[in-house]
Amino acid sequence: MSAVSTPMPWSGRGPGAILGGARRVAGVLAVVLLVSVAVTGVGLLTGFRVLVDRGDSMRPALRAGDLLIDRSAAPERVAVGEIVTFDDLSRGRSVTHRVVARRHVGSRVDFVTRGDANSGVERWSAGRGDHVGRLVTSVPRAGYALGFLVSPLVRLALTAVCALALCALAFRWIWRDGQAR
Repeated sequence: MSAVSTPMPWSGRGPGAILGGARRVAGVLAVVLLVSVAVTGVGLLTGFRVLVDRGDSMRPALRAGDLLIDRSAAPERVAVGEIVTFDDLSRGRSVTHRVVARRHVGSRVDFVTRGDANSGVERWSAGRGDHVGRLVTSVPRAGYALGFLVSPLVRLALTAVCALALCALAFRWIWRDGQAR
């Protein structure tokens, strides 16, 4: 009787295959990091900003977890009906709401804003040299993914993966030098 053997899925995989996989992971992570830095840099230079909506005050237009992209605009160029992001000093955070009224007073622009799902309003003003974030677009629920990626646990895991990939590359370099001798 002859025995038929089937190769195991891990057969033929040694340190070289593992290191090759680690190199691919490190390469992908490096590309993701470079693209993220480039997009962030270009965004900052051109006045764009990425935010995550944390509440439902703008429902149905925007929902909690939506990724918001806004662009810096001069206050005098913002129209009634537009959605803007401003720093609400009373809350100590940025707020994204719709402009319901505005008025020029000297060198300032006074705004009245309100969330679409809210009954209350915010009253604030901006000087002519200030900038207000004007909503360009939103990506539904994409903010949850961004929030996940910047969580401390995920950052720790990504750091560990990068460290392991670098160690794997270093071992491969050491082993390759040992074989050449």
